[in-house]
Amino acid sequence: MDLEPASLITGLFVSSIGVGLFVYGKKQGRMPQLVAGLLLSVLPVLAPAPLLQIGLSAGTLFATWLVCRRG
Repeated sequence: MDLEPASLITGLFVSSIGVGLFVYGKKQGRMPQLVAGLLLSVLPVLAPAPLLQIGLSAGTLFATWLVCRRG
């Protein structure tokens, strides 16, 4: 885990979006949001670089949107 300020701030932002999605998915019983929230919550630990975190989180959110859009 990287302790640079940019990495910490990006990780906090990404993981808080993940926690929000996880709680929403759990309360509503929606599996795509639940899985995406779990992935976004763990992502800052797995990808320490800020740009990598942003890219992977954007890809995860886009994939979640596509899955939900398809029904």
